[in-house]
Amino acid sequence: MVGVTFQHGDEIEILKSIKNKLLRLPEDTLVYPGHGDAGIIVEEKEVYE
Repeated sequence: MVGVTFQHGDEIEILKSIKNKLLRLPEDTLVYPGHGDAGIIVEEKEVYE
């Protein structure tokens, strides 16, 4: 499973949200996950696309 959510949703919904909301941001957008190091959207695209 990707991450933990305290809202309703399953892994498929979480992945859809990542692709439809986060990965549409400019590639140089700084992101702060709930764990691990900060990064930029272009690095996340490498993982989720």
